[in-house]
Amino acid sequence: KAFPPDRLARCVRVVPIRDARSATFQFVLPGQKQMWRSKPTSYLAHLIGHEGQGSLLTALKHRGLATELTAGGALEEAGVH
Repeated sequence: KAFPPDRLARCVRVVPIRDARSATFQFVLPGQKQMWRSKPTSYLAHLIGHEGQGSLLTALKHRGLATELTAGGALEEAGVH
């Protein structure tokens, strides 16, 4: 198994060494090829990447934690799962 249960659901706290505000979060999802018509990863990317009122980005901006946000799925065609 690529991700056994004892390696999941971890909280990692980081102490920055410089004033940079960048973070990358990756979520392991099941293969999406069978759901190509409904495109659930595109829907999820739209919800997370929305920049309007009430969005994740707005909440992070109010706390001084982000100035921009990008969300999207990996390309399965490229061999990335």
